[in-house]
Amino acid sequence: MKWIYKKIIYAVRAFKLNKDESFFLNHYKQSNDCNDTPKHNTILIQTPMEHYHLIAFSQAIEVLNRNYNYKVVGLWPYSLKPLKKNRRVIEIIYQRLSAVIFLLLRKKWAKLYRVIGVSKMLNLENLNYKERALCHREAKVIFSKIEKKSDVLKINFKGVCIGDLIYDSYIRLRSEKTVDIDDHFLYEVIYHSLASVKTLDLYFSQSKVNFFLTSYTSYIQHGVAVRVALKHGVKVFSEGNFVQFFKPLSNSDAYHTPFFRNYKNEFKQLECKKSALEKSENELKDKFSGAIDKRIHPGLSTSVNSVYHDVRDNFKGGYDGVVFLHDFFDAPHAWGEMMFEDFWEWSIFTLSIIEKFSLNIAVKPHPNDIGGGVLELKKLFPNLDWIDSSVSNKAIFGSKIKFGISMYGSVLYELAYHGIVPISAAENPTSSFGFVIQPKTKDEYKNLLLSLSDLKALDNMDKEVLEFYYMHHFSHENGIDTSLSKLNISKFGNDSCVLKSAV
Repeated sequence: MKWIYKKIIYAVRAFKLNKDESFFLNHYKQSNDCNDTPKHNTILIQTPMEHYHLIAFSQAIEVLNRNYNYKVVGLWPYSLKPLKKNRRVIEIIYQRLSAVIFLLLRKKWAKLYRVIGVSKMLNLENLNYKERALCHREAKVIFSKIEKKSDVLKINFKGVCIGDLIYDSYIRLRSEKTVDIDDHFLYEVIYHSLASVKTLDLYFSQSKVNFFLTSYTSYIQHGVAVRVALKHGVKVFSEGNFVQFFKPLSNSDAYHTPFFRNYKNEFKQLECKKSALEKSENELKDKFSGAIDKRIHPGLSTSVNSVYHDVRDNFKGGYDGVVFLHDFFDAPHAWGEMMFEDFWEWSIFTLSIIEKFSLNIAVKPHPNDIGGGVLELKKLFPNLDWIDSSVSNKAIFGSKIKFGISMYGSVLYELAYHGIVPISAAENPTSSFGFVIQPKTKDEYKNLLLSLSDLKALDNMDKEVLEFYYMHHFSHENGIDTSLSKLNISKFGNDSCVLKSAV
């Protein structure tokens, strides 16, 4: 009852307009640059409950409307709500309460998006009783055939690959470290995915949609619409990465994360390689001096510590290497396919080998871990050496470790920059370069872990890091030329004061 009371209080506060939102409603005015062409074609925009994306989409609409006056339609992305494991009756109560809360929230956000030109709001799922019943039957068939976690990743429906979206959505919405293939909630995620594909397939086949703007591409609430839109030949742009505005997507690259597979060859074609390397060097020196990494956390307060803050950590050192864990509840498949099904499976595999063979490797939890994953790992592996997540990477790198291990984290290039051998267990943004050791199979990975004493730093590692850094942070062009880069607002977070920047 205490939990339900908290949810009700949250709902009352959430669907009430704050002063910045009221200011935005009363003062925002659309540009008059568009012509008077009749609105036969459509811009479909996702309508997330995020102030940044409200502003970003408003600017993109104005740019696109300069040459043609499009009708703007919104897509409400919240069909399936977060649901932690509990007794079934509690889960049902939570689902009913969440449905009411999101209905009220939708009304509030419909008002905000209407100001930027959204004429109507579509649901991610819009099926009649007969179609829903058929969807349930199809979901039950798919669910019944799942024998292992990797089977979830293979799910394809009506020519749309949705398995990775289902997998990541289960982890996020269920607040579980990994997928439980026997959990009824997995069936629910599958059902909602199928219903979304059917709804959007019908919508895109019956409507002339020219552009679809989305916040992200991970999870079913974002990714399903992206992939169905691409299937129907719609131009899709995502605003969810930290190095470019409105990344254009394609069937071969349907992720909001920066496209990285051609970095090395693209750098070779640059004319001003020297200035590019200098630019990388200057920014990395600033980063490792302890400044906040604005490329990952634009708009953050300077009071937030960098993982390279210059403090005297209580870190004894003496290890050959360190495993840098991930946030278990983040989308593991945001960069594409992986050797392991998720971060948890990778962690268990890696730590089991370290324990079994008594390797001199410590483990550092991700600073964002708030779901108890690390506590469970510590119970499973009490004899391993655990580094507190608050210990700065500067102290760890300075302790003369020989190597660092990560699934695909940014720590990989940071290790290499400091002359430490990085090891990855998945394809990652550095993959086109050679300064990260990247095994292709689990056996190869295991054998590597057992022969770490033979590792040596690669030649030209520091130069390749600078090349990578430039390509990853400076080379990506914006898909839609808005003035967002001139506004001092963060892509991450939901500070309502950003609304004033657009008025």
